[in-house]
Amino acid sequence: MIKKRKTLAVLIVAAAFFSSSLLAEQQCNASIDLAKPDSIYTDHYDGTVSDNTSGLMWQKCSVGQTWLEGDSSNDGSDDHCDTAVTLPYKRAVAAADNANAAEENGYTDWRLPSLVELQTLVEGACFGPSINEKIFPDSVSGFYWTATADDDNSSNAWHLSFILGFEVSGGKNFYYYARLVRDD
Repeated sequence: MIKKRKTLAVLIVAAAFFSSSLLAEQQCNASIDLAKPDSIYTDHYDGTVSDNTSGLMWQKCSVGQTWLEGDSSNDGSDDHCDTAVTLPYKRAVAAADNANAAEENGYTDWRLPSLVELQTLVEGACFGPSINEKIFPDSVSGFYWTATADDDNSSNAWHLSFILGFEVSGGKNFYYYARLVRDD
């Protein structure tokens, strides 16, 4: 019963922020040290970035977005991603399979991240979105799928909110964003 109340409370808070956060600019608390500073990442300048602390390689853009390399510098600071799409769980998994079939960036082992892996991207000093926007440009302040199943309900999977950086279990038929990962 407590778990259900906590989940309901989180969903209510998320809903309040969700409607205004999608269009709002990221806010960071300057009095809190960044947990995910630029220095922990290696930008490969091909739409991928490696997290040197977790040993994971991420696509800079969410599924459905196209990476647009900037041209005013060679440090990735002016890179952009176009519009992201939401999709149900099965299509998010299929997006990883399609990225593998296309040998995107020369790699054939893209996948949805586990909940623990996706949590490594959360920047707790920021919200709307709670991610390093210089490294992951044009990130959406919304819910992202993980490959982690909900052990209590087989029709659910865990997803993580980059609105505030919390996780929630929800139906696999919901439409959320996805970001692909591979072992570096």
